[in-house]
Parts: sequence; C-alpha cells; structure tokens
Amino acid sequence: MRSLRWKLMVTTLVTVFVPVFFLSRYSLSYFDWYSRTALERNMVDVAHLVGDLILAIPAEDRSDATELAEVLGAPLEHHAERTTTRIQILSPSGQVRFDTAEPGTVGEDLSGLPEVAGAMVGRYLARFALTEDRSLMYYYCAQPILAEGQVDHIVYMSRHTNPIIRAIKRMRDDQRLAAAWALGLAAAIAVLFAYTLTRRLRSLTRTTTAFARGDSAAQADVRGRDEIGELAAAFNRLGVELANREVYNRDFMSATLHELRAPVTAIKGAAELLAQGAAEKPDARAKFLGNIQYQADRLMRMVAELTELTRLDAETIRTAGQRIDYMQALRDIVERLRPGYEDRAAELDCRIPEQAALVRAIPARLEQVIANLLENAFRYTPAGGKVSLVVELSGDEVVTTVRDTGVGIAPANRSKVFDRYFTTERKDRHPGYGSGLGLAIARSIVEQHQGRIWVESEFGQGAAFHFSLPVWSA
Repeated sequence: MRSLRWKLMVTTLVTVFVPVFFLSRYSLSYFDWYSRTALERNMVDVAHLVGDLILAIPAEDRSDATELAEVLGAPLEHHAERTTTRIQILSPSGQVRFDTAEPGTVGEDLSGLPEVAGAMVGRYLARFALTEDRSLMYYYCAQPILAEGQVDHIVYMSRHTNPIIRAIKRMRDDQRLAAAWALGLAAAIAVLFAYTLTRRLRSLTRTTTAFARGDSAAQADVRGRDEIGELAAAFNRLGVELANREVYNRDFMSATLHELRAPVTAIKGAAELLAQGAAEKPDARAKFLGNIQYQADRLMRMVAELTELTRLDAETIRTAGQRIDYMQALRDIVERLRPGYEDRAAELDCRIPEQAALVRAIPARLEQVIANLLENAFRYTPAGGKVSLVVELSGDEVVTTVRDTGVGIAPANRSKVFDRYFTTERKDRHPGYGSGLGLAIARSIVEQHQGRIWVESEFGQGAAFHFSLPVWSA
C-alpha cells in the first residue's frame, strides 16, 4: 500500500472502528454486569423482607407449611406475579414448605442444589443457569434466615433474565447500526479528505517533475491556506528565485567571459606583435612586454577576486562569526592599512568613537570591506582631496561611512555600483582601472553579516559609501 490516499482512508477507518468496537463491547458488558447486579440486589432485599415476615410468625407455627401459606401466601404470590419471580420457602434441611409457582412441590427436597446447600450452613449463594431447552437464563439465589444464630428457614428465589437479554440484544443491534453509520460517514469523509489532499500533492509532484525536467515556467496550483498551500507557494517562490538565479548566473558568466577575454586578447595581440618582429625594437619590446605584464597582473587579480566571490557565496556568518568590539577592531584595521595610503596624494581622516560597540563578525572579512571602500575612495579622489572614515552608533546599528571628495557618481549609475564588473572608469583612458568586483565583494560580506550597504552621491561633489551592522544584543 504505497499510495498516501489509501493509507489515509485505511487509517481513518481503523481509527473510527477500533474505539467504536471496544466501546460497544465495554458498554454491553457493563450493562450486563450492572443489570445482573441490580437484579441480585433486588432479590436479596426481597429475601430479607420475606425473612422478616417469617420471623414475625411465632416459632411454634413456623414449621407448619399451612400456617406459612396462610400468612405469606397472598403477599408473596402478588409480588411473584408482578415481578415474574418464583419464591420458595425451604426448611433448614432444604425441603420446600411454600412455593408461589407450584404449590404441589411442597415437601420436595432441594438440598442437592449448590446454592441451597450453602444456605443450609448459613451462607448466601447465587448462580446463573440455562433452562434445559436453553431458551431462558435463570438467576437463583438462596438466602438463609437466621434465628438465634441458627438457620431457621431458607428463602429460595429464581427469576429469568430474559428482559436483560432482550435489552442487551436491542443495545447490540442499535450499536451495530450506529457503528455502520459511523464507519460509512468516516469512509465518506476519509475518501473526500484523501482525494482532496492527494490530488493537490500529485499536482505539486507533476509540477516539480516538470520543473526538474527543465520547464522553468512550471508553477504549482496554490489552493487553500494550509500546509500544502504554503508548500505550493514556497515552491513557486523557489522556482522564481531559481529562474532569477539562472538568469543572474548566465549574465554573470557572460560578463566574466567578456572581462577575461579583454586581457587575454591584449596578451595574445602583444605576443603576436613581438613574434612578428617588434621584439627587435627595444622601445616596442619594452612597451609590449609591459602591456603583457600589466594584463597578466590584471587577469590574476580578477581570478583572485572571482575566487573570493565564490568563497563568499558558499560561506555563512554562522560558522565563523565571533563577538568583537567593532570600534577597536576598526582602529586595528586602519592601522594596518594606513601605511599603504601614505604615498597617496589625498589625506585619510578617521573618526572612530571610543565607545565600545559589540558586533558579531569575522574580522578578516571586515578588513576586506574597509580595504575595498578605502581603495575605491582613493582611486577617485584627486590630489589635495580627502578621504574620511566615520563611525556612528544609530539605535541598534553601527554605521560606517567612507566619504571621498572625488567626482561623484552620476544618478544613472548609483543603482549599479555594487553590480559585478560595473565600473565608472573609462577603460580606454585609465591605465589602472579596476575589475568592478571590489564593491560586489563588499556588499556580499556586509549582507552575510546581516547588514546593509548603500551609496549617496551628488555628481561632482564626491561619494559616500555607508554600511551598517547590527549591534550584538545577546
């Protein structure tokens, strides 16, 4: 039974049937026990009342069967007729002295019956027994009547349990009918529920299969607000995300190949010119060899940055993050980087508060962000300009700003500055233009640290790159 549909239906039916079956058995058994117990108690109470009537007769008259019949006959016969109970008064030796059903049994010896034998020695006993034709179940009880500690008489009563049997049979029939209706209703609900549930799951399976075979436009049918509806909606979101990721990866691969083609073409062209005779001319040789070295360095830098981006895409802050004092870590980073900017024409101004700010971060990754932002700022800042690094606490965030006094960023380019391979530098005029991956790396690192990064700029008035990190609250 592999189908979820059948499993649901069988499970529902079994869940309904088992409690109904055992409840039915228990209720019938309990009713039978209760009814028989109540019947026995009633007969015992009547036996005690009869015993009181017997003891009220003078002792010298109790042994006379005629006297017993005159005193007890009318009330006992009336009670016996009304309750369909047979009442017999027995002597201490077990002989019948009075019988409401068959007066001719007077004198009959019943001492061989186990319940009568028990009553003869002062013990109350009772038993159930079927008639010879097995048509009726009778209940027998023998109650000894004691006088001065000795058995004076025995009240022997019998009554068939046919009303109880009829009631149990009626209950059993009603319970079977109710169980059949319950199972039928449960089966209908189980079938409806199973088909509704599995139809949606099978639709989702078909959509998933189609998506796995390459149909990126496949969308699951979202119905309802339950878990399956949420699963279908999540699958659709996953499909859209994967489709966007596929487009992004394709564009990224195309851009990467384009960017790699440029230095490879330049190296190939210079090598061909050298092979064709340019190597014989010292000036040309130096020029083309310098170009090959520059393009090779650029190619190596691009490969290193691509490797870094790949590592960042696979890395998570959860595996390596640690609690650090961001202000102190930033001061240490700047001290390590400052020697590299001393020969720059622009000035570096740092304003880092003394107040501690705990963040969860990877110090080496933060250093990459600061180095990329400062390198970018110095590249665009002219001689005599200034690059400033300012840190501020803003609520539950710490905001770091790297500002330059360069040419700024045109409005049309502000939304693209963090894209991979995007650069505002003219590749045909600037001999040291970057790969366009530095800001992309910075954004990836900041987002891994649960932060955000953005830029503000007015063209001709410099640019300010901001990134924020959440302050440690635990």
